[in-house]
Amino acid sequence: MHNKDYPGSPDLDNKFYEALGRVSTAFSELETTIYYSILALAEGDWRKSAMLTAPLSIQNKLDALNTLTEIVTCDGSEREKMGNIISKISGLASDRNRIIHG
Repeated sequence: MHNKDYPGSPDLDNKFYEALGRVSTAFSELETTIYYSILALAEGDWRKSAMLTAPLSIQNKLDALNTLTEIVTCDGSEREKMGNIISKISGLASDRNRIIHG
């Protein structure tokens, strides 16, 4: 498919756009999971939590999740596991931005 509105743009087929949509949807679901994790750890009102986290970048949400994990979780091995997960998600966020935005 060639976009006539953007001369010089590459010819891309529908499979490309379907894959792009899957990446975007999967990451949106991941961000929702991060939000619910923050809410659960903060043990707070969901409206206040939504208000506080909505304007945050994904990296800032991950930082908040990491901080809450350190505050709430007493078990050092659990904190380490969560830190590793957050680090991997951070890398995925960079990959997602490169894929979606170029």
